[in-house]
Amino acid sequence: MTFTPSSTVENLASYEPITKTVSVTYQSVNADTIYVSPEGKTDASGTKEDPMDVYTAVAYAHPGQKIVMLEGTYTFTKGITVERGHNGTEDAPIIWTADEDAHVTIDLSHSTGGINLSANYWTYS
Repeated sequence: MTFTPSSTVENLASYEPITKTVSVTYQSVNADTIYVSPEGKTDASGTKEDPMDVYTAVAYAHPGQKIVMLEGTYTFTKGITVERGHNGTEDAPIIWTADEDAHVTIDLSHSTGGINLSANYWTYS
């Protein structure tokens, strides 16, 4: 990235361009399914044996993936927001569902924001 100061706006000692290298780390789960549990961890792999927390899974999910909630009560302490632009697609929606035959309870009584969806092509079941 290069920043070039404007000599018409700023009073600087130097107007030479400044170049910096910026490294961005993008984390994701490279599997069709991301498993979550009430005890899931942010650094988990998202497998059934090593489930993530819901907040991390929602942040990592991309088109065509499924977030599967394992059995238990999920007590959210803050809201979950799926930001605008974090979309699935018509052909590859992001699906958020409970595991087959699992009894899942979502407890929002301690949450400050509930679940807010601002993105397209997310399906809940």
